[in-house]
Amino acid sequence: MDGNGVGATQSNTYFYISVDPGEHHFCSEWQTAVIVTAGHQVSAAHFTAEAGQVYYFRVQDFFWRDSGAANITLGPVDSDEAQLLMTKFGFSTSHPK
Repeated sequence: MDGNGVGATQSNTYFYISVDPGEHHFCSEWQTAVIVTAGHQVSAAHFTAEAGQVYYFRVQDFFWRDSGAANITLGPVDSDEAQLLMTKFGFSTSHPK
């Protein structure tokens, strides 16, 4: 986010961070080898955070075996949908290298 790494997930996990109010830019990218012949392996978004508000975003990846194409998308999620997804996914923790 804003040029800094803030977390990583692996297969149906989530994490959260706190941000200062204001405009923020972030992206999501596969960090391991993904053998594909086409598609988007990175996605980006921005939002303006307001004090006291909560924002949810989801990264989804899609792989089509027939064509070998893979895509990754990043976008906002409704708070009810986010709460439901978090009950089904594991929490991802990270540690500085």
